[in-house]
Amino acid sequence: MESIQDEFGFLTDLVTGLAAQFGDNCEVVLHDLTGPYDSSIVAIANGHITGRKVGDPGTNLGLELLRGNHVNGNKFNYLTQTKDGRILRSSSMYMKNKAGTIIGSLCINYDITELMIAEKTLQTLIRPGEQTEVKESFVTSVSDLLDALIQEAQEQVGKPVAVMTKEDKMRMIQLLDAKGAFLIKKGGEKICTYLNISKYTLYSHLEEGQKRREGECGRMMKTLENLETPCLLIDTERMDRNIQAMADVINKHHVKLRPHAKTHKLPSVALQQIEAGAVGITVAKVSEAEVMAAGGVTNIFIAYPLVTASKIERAIRLSEQIELIVGVDSLAGAQQLEQCASRLGQSLQVRLEIDTGFRRTGVLYEQASALAAKIARMPHLRLTGIYTFRGSLLAGKPTLDVAAAGQEEGTLMVQLAERLRAQGIAITDVSVGSTPTAASAAAVEGVTEVRPGTYVFYDRMQARLGLCGIEDCAGSMLVTVVSRPSADLAIIDGGSKTFATDVQPDTNPLQLRGFGHIMNLEDALLVRLSEEHGMVELGPIAQAANIQVGDKLRIIPNHICSTVNLHNQVIMQRGDAYERLPVLARGMLE
Repeated sequence: MESIQDEFGFLTDLVTGLAAQFGDNCEVVLHDLTGPYDSSIVAIANGHITGRKVGDPGTNLGLELLRGNHVNGNKFNYLTQTKDGRILRSSSMYMKNKAGTIIGSLCINYDITELMIAEKTLQTLIRPGEQTEVKESFVTSVSDLLDALIQEAQEQVGKPVAVMTKEDKMRMIQLLDAKGAFLIKKGGEKICTYLNISKYTLYSHLEEGQKRREGECGRMMKTLENLETPCLLIDTERMDRNIQAMADVINKHHVKLRPHAKTHKLPSVALQQIEAGAVGITVAKVSEAEVMAAGGVTNIFIAYPLVTASKIERAIRLSEQIELIVGVDSLAGAQQLEQCASRLGQSLQVRLEIDTGFRRTGVLYEQASALAAKIARMPHLRLTGIYTFRGSLLAGKPTLDVAAAGQEEGTLMVQLAERLRAQGIAITDVSVGSTPTAASAAAVEGVTEVRPGTYVFYDRMQARLGLCGIEDCAGSMLVTVVSRPSADLAIIDGGSKTFATDVQPDTNPLQLRGFGHIMNLEDALLVRLSEEHGMVELGPIAQAANIQVGDKLRIIPNHICSTVNLHNQVIMQRGDAYERLPVLARGMLE
């Protein structure tokens, strides 16, 4: 059975049959655990026992199981209690698919209150298989369930929030995590409010708790030598400096910073950027937005045209939970957005993408006014801004003069915004800028927002553009030399599945040599890649270093953004400590 629906008829008959067999004091509940937990009950008999009905949520025990706190979730013949004090003898059995994933549960709750009154004569019927009492919360809304979990966790900490220390709050968060509280929609938001902490602090505490549980044998490693290669290292001290430096530069111009998460793909880093002053983040795909929202980000711009009903419907559902802006660049796309929003009874905030010369997505600059007027008349779309991606172009050609490129980009967009306002279209947001042009574009009066991405880690391309030094690059690939066929050649265990190849060597205007900068070997070049092999040519200095099979090298890739997307995890380095961190938005392409 792959889903509850596969055997729904049989299972509902089983619910009815069990209830009929054991009478009105026996509640039987069927949960579908593949959908939202706040409406997991799909069949119930004798719901008067706990006051629940179809469409109500499960209990805290189910949350703890889904959280992974129990190897075998089945629990038989345990005692629990309803809100009005009735004693239940319960059993919960969980169903899994072929892959071992939990898909549903069948729960039996027998009201033995009257039997306990007649305990002397009915002792054999009320003796539980387990002598310990289990605290289970029967509620009719997930909000009540979350309140119960928060209350229980606070009782375990033993202090009111007003006098809790940082360690107390961290312990309470870890208790709530173990109870599955963060599986409840907007659970993190409510817990932040209760504890009076930011979302960044919340997720930092969650990560710290996981580190403490797993220790050095889990995600933490003591030395570089412990790392399997190839792996992507992130120097967090450099990353922290990069995040703060960009925030300071943009804040100086009183312009909003909305970093593009395409580079790091990590909700925890996005929250750190927001903590440093960013208004929200930018993503390219709906699936990326969903990952970021699940990680606690509440203000997201999908800077990409959504043109299919399925993606638009997902975006609309997401917009009910967070502040969401979506991109549009055509009349056909706008009509799709309008139709879906109208059908669902919602409105969407949109920005019109402008092609300012990059020849990618975006309405042609000279046609933007006409399209904007049509979108502005659509009742379920709120056109609030325009945006562009231009990269390092100047007068239509690639350039190393990124300051002039940014000024030109900002000026073009501000002029267009003024024309649209003259038409009566209320444009409030003028969003521009990549990492190369963010600072200079932000200096143009009338620009309201910039969207740099690569700056968080930087890479060899940005260093060549003069935006940073090699020493500012936080991301590097750690690789191992696996072969030394000749004095001038070393083979490493990283190829095109390890290093991105979209920024090719020896092309204008960058004229980069090789596929990355090999640290501490100035005349070594990563000249060629096959899928699993990297061929490194060694000049006289590198040959003199006497590189051996088994030695490790660190290489800064030409383009960090697409390199990150090749890896399931990154290794966060802080000083001499190394921590594995899954790249949660990696491969989120739809």
